[in-house]
Amino acid sequence: MNKATGRFDKKAIRILVTRQLTMEHPHFNQLKRKEKRAIVADACKAAEQAIKTGEKAVPELTSEELLGLGKRPEGVMSLEDMAQFIANHERTIFRFPSKTRKQAFKNPLLQGMDKLLDDSLLDRLLAPSGMTPSMREWMPSRLLRIELLRTGLYPEWSVRKFCRYLAELERKEERAFCNLPLHRNEMCDHSTLSAFRASLTFEMRVNLTVYMAHHFLASGRLGDSVLHTMDSTDVAEPVNTSPLGKIEMPDGSFIRFYSDLSCDCGSRRNKRDKSKMFVGYRVHTLCVADVKSGIAFPLLSLTVAANHHDSQVLEPLLALARAVGIELKVLSADEAYADAEKQTALREEHGLLVITPSKSKADVPGNVDSETGQVFIDGACETPMRWTGYDKEDGGHVFVCQGDACPRAALCSRERILPMDTGLFGPVPQCISGAQKAVDTRKVAERPFNLLKHMDGLEPCRMKTLATVSAQVVFSQMIGIFKVMAGLRSVTKSEKENPQEVLPFAANG
Repeated sequence: MNKATGRFDKKAIRILVTRQLTMEHPHFNQLKRKEKRAIVADACKAAEQAIKTGEKAVPELTSEELLGLGKRPEGVMSLEDMAQFIANHERTIFRFPSKTRKQAFKNPLLQGMDKLLDDSLLDRLLAPSGMTPSMREWMPSRLLRIELLRTGLYPEWSVRKFCRYLAELERKEERAFCNLPLHRNEMCDHSTLSAFRASLTFEMRVNLTVYMAHHFLASGRLGDSVLHTMDSTDVAEPVNTSPLGKIEMPDGSFIRFYSDLSCDCGSRRNKRDKSKMFVGYRVHTLCVADVKSGIAFPLLSLTVAANHHDSQVLEPLLALARAVGIELKVLSADEAYADAEKQTALREEHGLLVITPSKSKADVPGNVDSETGQVFIDGACETPMRWTGYDKEDGGHVFVCQGDACPRAALCSRERILPMDTGLFGPVPQCISGAQKAVDTRKVAERPFNLLKHMDGLEPCRMKTLATVSAQVVFSQMIGIFKVMAGLRSVTKSEKENPQEVLPFAANG
């Protein structure tokens, strides 16, 4: 029970019941729905009884544990570590590329990906501990290439259909990219590919993302003027939306469990062809936007159950960004991510300005223009005050009078301090010219989500667990960045007058 609110923490109870089910039934996902329903029903009855009698106390969980992420693994590499790792690897490994395979490539996307994908290095990043080449017929690098081929060229296909297609394929180009034999129809089964996707741990997925970000940032695609943005998108799972079981709480609410124990029910924007409620996950992504071109590129993502509010994901995602060495100074995000208290804390602890759209319902202080945000010392003053910055000791924005020749100067304090809020006085007051531009830049983060979902294989989602959905997010982001670097990504209508300049793969050496 939460001591502050006096209510049971439903998310903590859900996590504990899920852990118990996973430990007692490690092959839960392979069971039939009837068997799952019986197991979940028993667990729900036991949990309801424990809540009523108070037999078990619900321990306090960290924000990462409540999101289903657990503790951040120690093996996560930063961008600097990845650069050193790649440099050391290139000094010790000799490559003998096959000319036959190189000559088979005609597709510019496959050519570019093959140039950047180092198989021996990827095997070191993605192989589980203790694995040697003799222990596995299908190495992780080869399976990753197959996944990227499916995501990049056949995103609408199921894994089963794609594997059957590649096994019967006579075209040498795609088989050469996947390092498959060119003269015999050898191909892994769809279950092998699914097992590989599920075996990628959180550490492996992050390191794979850092590997891609390293090559993208080194390509010179971004200019000097960049701004980081954050947004989220819904990913509905292809599961039965009827819950297997539910726990009734003392206040009359319920905790529901679905065939995928990690997912939950959440809400999304009203869409013509979709219901407002869905069962699945939300993908929260940190993007870097080029201010001059107005184009955003995804860097880092966290996938959590759909019932978690955006504000709960902000700090874990920022902590992960700091761990991988992404330098954040200004972040443009939706107003749901941070309130005034959290914006103040991030500014004072990390020097990060989280700029969100001002809420229309927020109170406007006295002697402040509600439209322009200009500040005046009092009702008789006609000269707007000048913002000099944020003062930690005073806990607010400092405005000073800029009318030196004002006849009331001797009677005026010439300074005014306004606390940070969710209205006109966020981390950067709205009266500053660059504040509104930073808010508007947040909208460009919506385009990467549209590309991820409709062109890079994230929708329709065919995965049914948190691990596999998270892995598909990584694959889709990699394909999107590869297409940008290869010059294959189209521009929006508003950009046709100033077309996007994309550096080819040759720029990487």
